[in-house]
Amino acid sequence: MTLSIMEKFNLEQLIRPNILTLKPYRSARDDFDSGILLDANENSIGPPFSDEHEQNGMLR
Repeated sequence: MTLSIMEKFNLEQLIRPNILTLKPYRSARDDFDSGILLDANENSIGPPFSDEHEQNGMLR
């Protein structure tokens, strides 16, 4: 009886040990199921400058 190619193949033998020990990325959506979830680049308190700054020419 011969083993098939898939039965002989072991991916873990090809991967470096430090790569095997990496933990997968977890987003906040994995840990929380209620409430408002912001994207990583969203600011919960609003923009850093108001429209007033723009109108007064303070942002250039």
